Amino acid sequence: MYLKDYIDKYKDENLTKETFFGPDAALLALFSLCDLNNIIPPNKAIKFKDAMIKQNEIHKTKKLGLLLPLSITHALEDASISKRYRSIKIHDSYTYINEDEITQTTIFQMDLKDDTTIVVFGGTDDTIVGWKEDYDLIYGEVVPCLKHSLDYVNTRLRSDRKYIFVGHSKGGMEALYAGLLYEKYQHNVLEIISLDGPGFVDSILETLNKSPYKHKARLIVPDGSVVGRIFKQPVDYTIVYSNEYGLLQHNPLSWKILGHEFGVVPTFREGTEKLSKTINETAATFSVEELKEFEKDFFDTLSSGGSKCLLDTPFHFFSIQKAFVSLSLKQKKLFLKFMSYIIDSRLVSKDIMFPSIRIKYNKDKQD
Repeated sequence: MYLKDYIDKYKDENLTKETFFGPDAALLALFSLCDLNNIIPPNKAIKFKDAMIKQNEIHKTKKLGLLLPLSITHALEDASISKRYRSIKIHDSYTYINEDEITQTTIFQMDLKDDTTIVVFGGTDDTIVGWKEDYDLIYGEVVPCLKHSLDYVNTRLRSDRKYIFVGHSKGGMEALYAGLLYEKYQHNVLEIISLDGPGFVDSILETLNKSPYKHKARLIVPDGSVVGRIFKQPVDYTIVYSNEYGLLQHNPLSWKILGHEFGVVPTFREGTEKLSKTINETAATFSVEELKEFEKDFFDTLSSGGSKCLLDTPFHFFSIQKAFVSLSLKQKKLFLKFMSYIIDSRLVSKDIMFPSIRIKYNKDKQD
């Protein structure tokens, strides 16, 4: 059974803190990929069902991003019409994107039928600035999204609610950071769940390891995890089986479920540490100045032609191609190496990244 089956199997069961499990955390974390700024009204609450209706009205294609499969939208739609999820009240949405600060932050709250609120920390969305912030993690600094996550829980949580912090990918990292350092109503925090969130560099990890709340946290990662094994973690892994390979395992829809929880396996798959190890070693190979130089060249190239999101990039291919040609030989090699990781891991196909090839192929086929 997988997440789509889980949604169907438990669709008529009420969702409370007693019936909230890992798969529920994964599903609600994925909702953060929607267009929250335009579907959640300011200073008001909206039901999950109504939020998904608005999302689909605004975005007819239903595609959440270039690297995000359509199956995520379908799972959210199925959940939004089920008894288990449809009446969840979503409120206190905070979305902050700032290209100057290099930050993309999304946090919101989801009230269950009892006194429990799920605080969702959004992962990296389709914005280029969000991916740029992910890259900044390798400098060893507290990136802005971590500061925003802690500020949010310090100012927006209440004393009369019970809380569960959840997040997928970068959101999982934020959930751990905020959850382990939050103190104001910490006695009301029931659990902290990171779903394949990346770890932390030593300077941040040292602070998190001193937290007295680590017993509340769990880190769920697939058995071939890449993202969850980048840098070091303040809590132990709970390893679950995925029916995918490489970076595609990052999608929780591929994680096996037994009963109410993800199916745990004892160890990682043999040989699957290669990509995360390469990323960790590459970060240690270059100086901060070199890393920042590549960051500027890489993301300036992706943004050529005016792209703000990855989904825009295929439409600006020729501008990106022109910017790429102007890079130094060293930067070209690094750029192509990074893109080969993306394509080899089947996160995106070659004909999506290189539409000129697809257009020519289709034209030749017609002729």
